[in-house]
Amino acid sequence: MPNVIGMTLREPYGVVGSIIPWNTPGPLTVADVAPIPAGNTIVVKPAEDAPLTALLLGKLALEAGIPPGVVNVVTGYGPEAGAALPAHPGVRRMSFTGSPETGSRVMEACAKNLVPLDVELGGKSPQVVLRDAPLDRAIPTIVRAITFNTGQVCAAGSRLVVDEKIHDQVVEALPSAFEEMTVGPWPEKVDMGPLISAKQEARVLGYLDVGRQEGAKVVTGGHKLSWGTYDSGFFVEPTIFDGVTPRCASPRRSSSAPCCPC
Repeated sequence: MPNVIGMTLREPYGVVGSIIPWNTPGPLTVADVAPIPAGNTIVVKPAEDAPLTALLLGKLALEAGIPPGVVNVVTGYGPEAGAALPAHPGVRRMSFTGSPETGSRVMEACAKNLVPLDVELGGKSPQVVLRDAPLDRAIPTIVRAITFNTGQVCAAGSRLVVDEKIHDQVVEALPSAFEEMTVGPWPEKVDMGPLISAKQEARVLGYLDVGRQEGAKVVTGGHKLSWGTYDSGFFVEPTIFDGVTPRCASPRRSSSAPCCPC
């Protein structure tokens, strides 16, 4: 109608909250902070297992000339510092990356104040190998996809679905590639580092036990590394299970708790 005007008015949210995990704290902090100059301020709550990266980035923001109070980093435990962000009426936008269980609680808190929310939750990605795949290229890619960041990332290719025609070839080629992986502390030239904590190590070792109990075959690895330089960290061998049944992907399991992780 000629007497009606329709428009979209872009306005800042105000205070934005961001809860980031421990596995990639640098990129996720930067990704959430980058849009802030559009008129917002942000409160970043890093994981208690890895807060130093976010704190350093907050310091660099001040040194770069961003005014105090625009980029804020608040450390603490999830039930205290983390839970306070989505529940606070002054926070008008939220971002959360982490487990589905915690994500559902963050979503519930945001809903009470009608706060828009972005979530990226845990997942386990399959790698699919078809019968015409060039295995000389596929095998190194498969290995990198699961050992990247010690497998501690939602994009890790922790499940391998292989065409039965080439199953034996893949199972034969993967162990030698895994056994060539060097594992050690980050200052050294290694292919794979430690797990983040004793809690995570116990969780991974528990999954390995479940895999054995449910009949999967350990092709290579499957144990904690605990000698020499491994005594000062949480190191587990790169591991491959074969003969994993569909039961291992049953809905009774959380998406962040696979039956047979590699």
